[in-house]
Amino acid sequence: MKILYRIIYQPTVNFIIRYIVSFINLFLAKKLIIPLNGIIPFHISKDVNFLLEMNESSPACSVYWNDPASFEFTPIFTELIKDCDTFLDIGANLGFYSFLAQKSNPSILVHAFEPSNGAFHFLSKNIIHNKTNNIKVHKLAMSDRNGDISFFEEINPKYPYLKYFLSGISNTTNTESMRASAKYTVPADTLDDFVDKFQLPSLDIIKMDTEGTEYLIIKSGLTAIRKFQPIVICEVLDQDAANQLNDILLKEDYLIYQYTDKGLKLLQLISFGDNEKDRNFFFIPNSKVELINKFT
Repeated sequence: MKILYRIIYQPTVNFIIRYIVSFINLFLAKKLIIPLNGIIPFHISKDVNFLLEMNESSPACSVYWNDPASFEFTPIFTELIKDCDTFLDIGANLGFYSFLAQKSNPSILVHAFEPSNGAFHFLSKNIIHNKTNNIKVHKLAMSDRNGDISFFEEINPKYPYLKYFLSGISNTTNTESMRASAKYTVPADTLDDFVDKFQLPSLDIIKMDTEGTEYLIIKSGLTAIRKFQPIVICEVLDQDAANQLNDILLKEDYLIYQYTDKGLKLLQLISFGDNEKDRNFFFIPNSKVELINKFT
C-alpha cells in the first residue's frame, strides 16, 4: 500500500488523476474527493486566484473539491478585507486566508503565523509560488506568554514516508483526537508584544485558528485590541473556550456574531449548533458594526 501511495501521490501522477476525477465529478451528484499532492490552483473569483502547494496529508484537499469560494466564511471575509490595511492570520497553515486577503487587496500587509514544521514548510513555499512580498511569515506560536513552549504536530500514520505533515488540529495543548503526534519546542509571543515589536500602525482583522487557545491570545493582546479595535474571527471548539471569550470580549464592547449559511447572526453569548460551520464566530467592536450590516 505504501508503494501505491507513493505512486498515486507523486505530483505528476496526482495531477493526471486530479483531472480525471474532476471530469467524472461533472456527472456525479456527490463529488469524489481524493488527496492532493503538488501545486494546486484555488479559484475564488475572476480576480482572486492563488496557488497552494500541499501533500496528501493535507485536509485542504476537501476545500479544493468543495468549491473554495464558499469555504467557511470566505464570501464575507473577501468583502471585509478589501478596505483593510493590516491582517493577522494566526494559525495560517498553508495560507489560504493570507493569500485570499492579499489577492483581494494587493496593498494589504499580512502577518501569517504558523509554528508547525510541516505547515510552515509549505506556507513558505506558497509565498514563492504566489510571488508576493507583503505577506510576512513567522514560525511562531501566539500565546499568553513569551519564550519557548511545547507544540504538538499531528502525524498521519497512513503516510509514514512523508517528511512534512499537514493537519488542521496541531496545537500547543495536545488533543486526544490526534492519531499520533510529534512534540517539539517552538518560540511563542503575545499579541501585545508582537504589535509593539513590529510597530504595527493599524490592525483591522485578526483570524485565529489555534485549536482552543484563542482566548489566551486575546487575553494577552488587550492593549492592541483596545487601541485598534480589530474584527476578530475564530473557531470556537468547546464551551470552556466560549465562556472565556464571552467574558473577555463582551467587557471590551464587542458584539458576537455566529457565521451561518444565511449570513451573520447576532448572539448575546456564544452558542453552538449541530452544523460544523456554526462554530465560526465574528467578534465585532461596536465602533465597526456598520461594516457587517449587509452580512447580517
